[in-house]
Amino acid sequence: MSKQAQHSAHRINGTFLAPLFSPKGMIEGALLDVDGNTVQLTIEKEQPELSRLLQGLTKSQKLVVEAMDAPPSPKGDSRHVVRTLDRVLTIDDVDVDVAGASPIPKSFHGKIARVHYARHGEANGVVLDSGDFIHLKPHGFVGARLSIGDEVEAVGPAARLATGTGFVVEAEKVNGVAVAPKAKKKPGH
Repeated sequence: MSKQAQHSAHRINGTFLAPLFSPKGMIEGALLDVDGNTVQLTIEKEQPELSRLLQGLTKSQKLVVEAMDAPPSPKGDSRHVVRTLDRVLTIDDVDVDVAGASPIPKSFHGKIARVHYARHGEANGVVLDSGDFIHLKPHGFVGARLSIGDEVEAVGPAARLATGTGFVVEAEKVNGVAVAPKAKKKPGH
């Protein structure tokens, strides 16, 4: 929990208006519309996962968050309510884990639009027509025997893509079949 944990927690239901940027261009907070009033959420530096989560949001998405009273600013009064974001509970009614970094594992399905490649050029997953990236790792991709146009259902923990266009899914099952872990090399081989 944040440094502000000693202050009272607020459960806030609101609509995302815009991110707030630091002078270095990083996301350091957000503005929400809460029943026609602006509420500013700030993020503490030791919570970069919340910055990454807010990066993928678009205007008008519905959020439920927990936030703490922000301490008074030495620079004076604010034009609106300011809270310190502690965690994001839901985004558009999709549950988010305690750290606010990724939605609770769920199922993703769609048609394969393209193959995805790792930095070194080896196929490591697929991108669905929904925009979701199903990460299989190279050995999982080979084992899954998938082709463009195939229907896929993948289950596993997920996080929002930085582009806000879908999710990255660390596939545990594809079309009902477990993605086998990579075999470990035996010592000396």
